[in-house]
Amino acid sequence: MGSMAWVDDRERNTLGDAANVTVELEHKGKIVLLVANDHGDYVKEFPTGTYCLKSAHDAAGKQLRFSPDQYKCFKVRSKKDTRFDVMLLKR
Repeated sequence: MGSMAWVDDRERNTLGDAANVTVELEHKGKIVLLVANDHGDYVKEFPTGTYCLKSAHDAAGKQLRFSPDQYKCFKVRSKKDTRFDVMLLKR
C-alpha cells in the first residue's frame, strides 16, 4: 500500500494527490502495475522480493517524471507490512 503525490521541483512542498496515475514496477523481469485511486492511494499485495520503478503515466497515457529523491527500489519481506509512496514532479 502507499500513496502517490505531486511535489514541486524543489521537493519542498506536496502539491496534492496524484490521482489516477499508473506506475510500472519491475520484479524478476516482469512488470507490476500500481494504479492510484481518486485520492492518490493504492493497495496491492506483493509477493516477497525486490521491486524497482520503471515508469509512470497519467490517465491519458502521458509520461510522468519521478522526483529525483524518489526511492527507486523497495523490498517486500515475508510477514511484514510494506509501504511505498511515490513522489511525482508536477508538470
